[in-house]
Amino acid sequence: MNTLRKFVFVLLLLLSLSPTSAQLADYESAKHDIIVYRDGIVLVVQQFKINQSIAQINVPLLSPSASSTFATDQSKAPMAFDLAGRNITVHTLGATVATVEYQVADITSKEGAVWTLKINLLTKANLTLPEQATITFLNAIPETISLGGGKPVLLLGPGSWEISYTLPVTVQLQPDPQAQPQPAPSPQTGVNLSTLWIPAVGVAAAVGAFLFYRMRRFPQIDTDVKLRPEEEALLNFLAESGKKALESDLRKKFVIPKTSMWRMSKRLERLGYVKINRYGSQNELELLKKP
Repeated sequence: MNTLRKFVFVLLLLLSLSPTSAQLADYESAKHDIIVYRDGIVLVVQQFKINQSIAQINVPLLSPSASSTFATDQSKAPMAFDLAGRNITVHTLGATVATVEYQVADITSKEGAVWTLKINLLTKANLTLPEQATITFLNAIPETISLGGGKPVLLLGPGSWEISYTLPVTVQLQPDPQAQPQPAPSPQTGVNLSTLWIPAVGVAAAVGAFLFYRMRRFPQIDTDVKLRPEEEALLNFLAESGKKALESDLRKKFVIPKTSMWRMSKRLERLGYVKINRYGSQNELELLKKP
């Protein structure tokens, strides 16, 4: 009997000293989504299952420049957190689920028409690229590659990833107000084959050139530099209200979702219209030039 008691005591002691069992009891990853937008902004959503007795969890971030960060529990109620470099400490006492959401802009870069995403993952993650993105380079093979709503979705395993892709250029032609409408052909007039041959050759040449350039992966030109109406309205508001305003106030003023506001701010910053200043957990937009 004494021998059995000693065996049970030693077994319990070994289990209590095991570092992995204590770590696994704190929290475990339940979901990891990475969504890339056309302008290079990346939205990261991580969800964790938590031991209710744990007072806080420390979670590594994909980048130390995380912004628009917030954390919620299983009932979508906000939770307090602290940011320190590449880590976030979420105060989770009593919560069973924690969801951390933030945005980063420095894990993507663009050279010509080619975008490149570089990330280091500790757990599996679902990566969603922009709509109609064409993947041109992968440093490793994802577990799965699928298509959802026209967007490539990759299931990535732990490790370092480098993914390059291109986006189609959308050019919207405006009608010429001075152009004269062409009269409709008379139903009694015969078809002139020579008039059909010329545009057919032109279409064939255009398609051939498109396929040739696509196969050669020549860079495309990003022509989307014109301000949108909502961007002009925001810049005019800044010009009339002291050239500075918090993102939260601008969202209320123009009824813009948080993610859309962040993307608009980063685009205006890249175009040189505003400067984004950081004040604690909030962003302030400072007008640099008028539209």
